[in-house]
Amino acid sequence: MRAPLAGIHLPLRRITRWFDGTISRRVRWGTFGVGAIVLTLGALMALTSFSSRGPRHLHVFGTFWASGYAASHHLNPYGPYDLSYRFEDLAAHTHISLNLSPPPLLPVFQFVALFNPESAVRVWTFASLILFLLSLGLLMMEYGERVQRRQILWFLLGPAALDVLMLGQDYALLTFLVVVAWVLFERHRKVGFGIFLGLLVAAKPNLGLWPIFLAVGGHLRVAKICAVTVLVVGSLPLLFYGPGIYGEWLHAISNDPHWIFFSDVSLTGFAARLGHRAIGRVLSMLLLAGSTAFVFWKRPSAETSGGIAFCLGLLASPLGWIGYSLFLAPVLLRKRWSTKLTLAIAPLMLPFTVAVIAINTSHLLGIIAGLFYFLPVCFLLGFFLRTAAAESRASRESELATKRLRLATAPLLNSDKASSSAPLV
Repeated sequence: MRAPLAGIHLPLRRITRWFDGTISRRVRWGTFGVGAIVLTLGALMALTSFSSRGPRHLHVFGTFWASGYAASHHLNPYGPYDLSYRFEDLAAHTHISLNLSPPPLLPVFQFVALFNPESAVRVWTFASLILFLLSLGLLMMEYGERVQRRQILWFLLGPAALDVLMLGQDYALLTFLVVVAWVLFERHRKVGFGIFLGLLVAAKPNLGLWPIFLAVGGHLRVAKICAVTVLVVGSLPLLFYGPGIYGEWLHAISNDPHWIFFSDVSLTGFAARLGHRAIGRVLSMLLLAGSTAFVFWKRPSAETSGGIAFCLGLLASPLGWIGYSLFLAPVLLRKRWSTKLTLAIAPLMLPFTVAVIAINTSHLLGIIAGLFYFLPVCFLLGFFLRTAAAESRASRESELATKRLRLATAPLLNSDKASSSAPLV
């Protein structure tokens, strides 16, 4: 007689096998193709939205275009302009989204501003789409059969990539820099890795802990090359835009109202939505200091330290968008996901639409919706810290086993030496 739940367990087992099983090259790239088609449809939807609402409603891209135009005309690139993105909070107060990207990215925005906004947003959106596909393609070629369906679908169909296209963000370029740097690291190209890492840190200072953690782990040459690259690239805006450019950037960051969005998963932003921004800053500093001290103590591998650095770039920064989770792709795709890990970070695969409806309904529901993206990032940080502890323990056990082996073989080696040095009779 069949068990009552047999009809339920069988489909669940098939679904689990579909996600967990090793897939062939054809199926792997077929999944990539399906995801690419859906992401392309998302890009087309974004362009339709941009064109239907006019040049004054280009979302974040409008802010980038206005910033580049201002930089080209010797104006403050971190000020408010007509095309700057405007949004309202729950109290119906209108806020202006200023450009928060650091000065090294201004030349990119200046180039974009050479074209009219309507044409530029089309090029920007499709360039972001291509960079996303190239990034995942590079990782799939690097990791081969280790890549799972769920990982491909998370990268291409998760809320992060779609949100970047819909808002016109610049995270596709940064994700591509992360992936290229990581591939160079995997192939032991230290000079190239250091240069790309420096470009990344100059463009996104939130990731500055990564080269520091690499230096702690013994990759001093890479850290030095990265530091020189950051110094050179970071100095160029001083020559192009004057010595006050970094002050204007910091002023824009200090008055940033983006913490009202649930997609800001930083501790500071989450606490600010609860009405305790100062507490969030204190907790961020404590988390940053504690995690950094832990890395100095355990000295984990470059892969694990990179995961810790990326998570801290989300949680401990003044502003940490969920789009930054794409920077974790090289670390997360390097190994197969277990069922527990998949369930823990499953909210990172849910569309933003669910949380948008919640936050527009009430403030409390908006806070609860924010937890769906905040908690998985906290879990990932704990996961990488636990991995660091396990690596340290395994390293100590390996060293202890080596010492025991040496002590055990020492009498035999001494006896062999004595017998070999004895005179022949």
